[in-house]
Amino acid sequence: MTFATTKTFRTILAAILICGASLPVAAAPQGEPIVSRIEIRTGDLDLGNQADRDRLDRRLRWAAREVCGTGYGFDLNSRNEARRCVQQALETVEMSQGS
Repeated sequence: MTFATTKTFRTILAAILICGASLPVAAAPQGEPIVSRIEIRTGDLDLGNQADRDRLDRRLRWAAREVCGTGYGFDLNSRNEARRCVQQALETVEMSQGS
């Protein structure tokens, strides 16, 4: 991914999360996704600055972990499910960039 693409991706990711993007977290009993939302503030960031882009990246990963959780202790299944959820949340935003 080039710098411009990375910057665009993070900007879009931030915009989607700031607007309260819906991230499917787990299947509900009726087969519909449970939707969680989290807001990330970026008003204090200058996305033209690498340090601030790094801060945004950390905030986005934090938000995905907050939404998805981390799993339960030594339960590998729940930890793997949480890891997949985080990855899916970040990929969902990345896919929306291409559309």
